[in-house]
Amino acid sequence: MALVKLLPGVPVDLYAAATVAVGRELLVESLSEDPIRLFTTTAAPSPADGYALLHHGHRIVSGYGHAGLWAVSLDEAYITVRDAEAGGWHGPEAMIPATALRGLRAVNVQSYDESNRKLGTQWGASRRLLNAALNQKYYSILKTRTLPVDLKSRVFSYNGAGLIARFYTGFTPQVLPAAEPVFCARPARPAFRDFDLYALPAAPASPGARWAADLFLEGAAQVQGKGAINAVAGQGWVIDPNTEVLLEIESLDAGQNIGVTLALYNGLLDLPLPQ
Repeated sequence: MALVKLLPGVPVDLYAAATVAVGRELLVESLSEDPIRLFTTTAAPSPADGYALLHHGHRIVSGYGHAGLWAVSLDEAYITVRDAEAGGWHGPEAMIPATALRGLRAVNVQSYDESNRKLGTQWGASRRLLNAALNQKYYSILKTRTLPVDLKSRVFSYNGAGLIARFYTGFTPQVLPAAEPVFCARPARPAFRDFDLYALPAAPASPGARWAADLFLEGAAQVQGKGAINAVAGQGWVIDPNTEVLLEIESLDAGQNIGVTLALYNGLLDLPLPQ
């Protein structure tokens, strides 16, 4: 096993640093709180090259020996690199310390949300719509780039009869306005964010095709039964890289206010277990 020191912005050839023959699988583990960028290129990478993020405490097995594997950190950091085959790291059981299997050590298990927040990969955004007319529609675009987004939930509040929320793709191309504010659940240590949200001033000429099931949030017709606060809608949606999804909200009442909050994860899907 080799301990590799990374200097800010300096690419390091992991095969050379760990003295492992090209073509062998490498097990790479981050010791840094800040994300490390892994590039699969034959030469020192440029920012335009494709990369994966390696977060603190996570391990990634790379089978890209034929292409080369480089690591870059934004800050001074350390990673460990070992020959995955020689080390016997062939499955998820390698993530469990041997002492835990003998009852000498506990394994701490964290929820998906807790892990995302601690790693700075949990994001939130909100929008408030005032005095919406009956059947008035509002539109936003969620645009991903090189990393997928897990849109965990759309949370709604309204003081009228309710709303319908819809998803579309393949809509008429738009001239995008300035991006909306997006906030990290760990403000002091945000991870790399690779998506943006845009609130459209008008409806697209064509919304395109439905991308997911509609969400119906309908209140009672009586005044005393109207309204809802922080109603969580949907079960989560994964948006692949380089995708634009049109988010629509239709008001089902005249003069109601609507608030919507999004909870999102941006990064590699699933924990990067050895394969």
